[in-house]
Amino acid sequence: MNRYLYRLHPTRRAMISDGPTDAEAGLITLHFKYLKRLTERGVALFVGRTTGSEAFGIVVYEAASDEEAEAIMLADPAIAGAVMSGEWFPFRIVLHSDFDNDPPL
Repeated sequence: MNRYLYRLHPTRRAMISDGPTDAEAGLITLHFKYLKRLTERGVALFVGRTTGSEAFGIVVYEAASDEEAEAIMLADPAIAGAVMSGEWFPFRIVLHSDFDNDPPL
């Protein structure tokens, strides 16, 4: 398996400062459930987001090919629903440390 990273940015920047609309909130819920399933299946290795005003998220995951990597990203409900834009990259973990997860926000 190859490793990849996809980066997500909100398509409406005010979603971070003003909060999501009802439609955005629904898609973000589906987005979280999608990423949780990928994590439970061992596809997503870790998922997180920055916490500042320039918020973006990342997903580090495994896929058999570039085509599958792109398909996994495009199937994310937040991207498919245009609440977030995404860009994927081949990714190599160089150093790794065991760490405790931050509490969910």
